[in-house]
Amino acid sequence: ASMKHERYLSFSLMTDSTPISNSVTLTFTSALSDQIETSSNNFNTAQQMLYSFLKREA
Repeated sequence: ASMKHERYLSFSLMTDSTPISNSVTLTFTSALSDQIETSSNNFNTAQQMLYSFLKREA
């Protein structure tokens, strides 16, 4: 049996207009990390996904 290592993506998002704080750091679970990696390895794309995720949760 092969062990699957969980990968975590941590982003620091800087926004001027956010009620939470100026700096937001999120750690994603392995599932979402795989989703981001397979869709694109581009950091900007991942950052956009994180931003829309934050706006959804807020």
